[in-house]
Amino acid sequence: MHGERADLRRALSAAFIPVFTKERTAGGDEAARRLSGAFWVTLALVLAVVTVIGILAAPYLVEVLVPGFGQNSPKYALTVRLTRIMFPFLFFIGLAAVAAGILNTLGHFLTPALTPVFFNFSMIACALWLAPVLEPAAAGLAWGVVIGGAVQLIVLLRP
Repeated sequence: MHGERADLRRALSAAFIPVFTKERTAGGDEAARRLSGAFWVTLALVLAVVTVIGILAAPYLVEVLVPGFGQNSPKYALTVRLTRIMFPFLFFIGLAAVAAGILNTLGHFLTPALTPVFFNFSMIACALWLAPVLEPAAAGLAWGVVIGGAVQLIVLLRP
C-alpha cells in the first residue's frame, strides 16, 4: 500500500505542483489559491465518480484482476467485499497527495512527512479494536485503510 501512495503522490505532484508554483509566482498567493481550489474541486469530483464506479464495479474488477477465484467461491465474495470497503481510500489519498504537494510548495514539510504515521496508527488501532469485532477480521483492516486515508487528509487540511 505504501508504494501506491508514493506513486500517486509523485504523479499528482509532477502534474500539478509546477503549474501551482508558476501561478503563485506570476499571480501571487490569491491566484494560486484560486487555481488550487479549482483543481481540488475537479479532482474531488473525478475521484468521487471513480470511487462510486469502483464500488459498483467491484465484482467485475475482481473477475478481471483475480480471474482464478471463481464467482461462487468464498474468496471471490470476500475479495469483492474488501475491494468495496477500501475503494474510498483512493478518494482520500488522491486529495491528500495534492494537499501535501501544496504544503511542500509553500515550505511546510513536517505535516506531509508525518501523515504516514497517522495512517499507521489508524491501521494499528483498527487491527486492535475493530478487526476482533468484525467478521471476517480482514474487514477491520480494510476499514483501517480507509480511516487511515481519511485521517491523513484531515491532518493535512487542518489550519
